[in-house]
Amino acid sequence: MKKLVLYSSMMIGILSITCLLSPAQKVDAAIFYVYPEVGIYVPTDSDLDTTATVGLVGGIGLFDFLVLELEYQRRIEQDATPSGNLLNASAAFRFSFDKVVPYGSVGIGFLHTGRSGSDDVDFMMPFSAGVDFGPWAIFSFGLGVEYGYVQDQPDFVLPYLRLGLTF
Repeated sequence: MKKLVLYSSMMIGILSITCLLSPAQKVDAAIFYVYPEVGIYVPTDSDLDTTATVGLVGGIGLFDFLVLELEYQRRIEQDATPSGNLLNASAAFRFSFDKVVPYGSVGIGFLHTGRSGSDDVDFMMPFSAGVDFGPWAIFSFGLGVEYGYVQDQPDFVLPYLRLGLTF
């Protein structure tokens, strides 16, 4: 939990500095972006513990409203919840209102869970919604929530914060 607070504090600090130093200017729709991401993994099974995730999201715009994303997240081990890797590809539908961009996405991916003595890889379908803000110069940030349907494991809810570069 201390790591989550530390990561969140760093992201908020970087975001504050970015917003203060960068001039507000009209920037066309992003062609490519990369976001580091921190989140809280909340399993729907009460036998597992809530834990933190860190990851990276990259996207490429195909049209003004459609973006393809590739996302990797590392789930940090916490008591009853084993460490894990989430990898998914998704299509995000975005609706730009100047510097506020709400979105929804659906994708496919895999959840790799490392338990002592065994490794499990399960199919998953992530659904997410959120809002991105920016870009200011080349920086953007976003808030969202993801619901993951996992084939042979408990589903999860993953609220997240991301801050990154938009080109």
